[in-house]
Amino acid sequence: MTKTEAIRMLVPHILGMRAKGYRLADIAKMLSDRGIPVSAAALQKHLSHVRRKRGQSKPRAPQERLAPVSPGVAVSNGEPAAPPATRAKHADPAPPGTPPERKGGS
Repeated sequence: MTKTEAIRMLVPHILGMRAKGYRLADIAKMLSDRGIPVSAAALQKHLSHVRRKRGQSKPRAPQERLAPVSPGVAVSNGEPAAPPATRAKHADPAPPGTPPERKGGS
């Protein structure tokens, strides 16, 4: 008998232990101590595989869907959003070809 077959046979017992509050790490250690070496992660994979085959995957919490947002509309109150910030322009840029000003000493 393979390890997978042994775990499949024990699934009802394993699920019963989970229902009683046993952690997968505890169950994996018990199995390993009794000759079925398995990690908690591998045990989780086995159980997930069995649940998928039986159609008993854990129900997921419904995802909240957000309404689409139009550009320029604030999300919180539906009023127009402030325009995007622009870079501050320098007062008077030097004309092209003018050497840059030196700062500091001579």
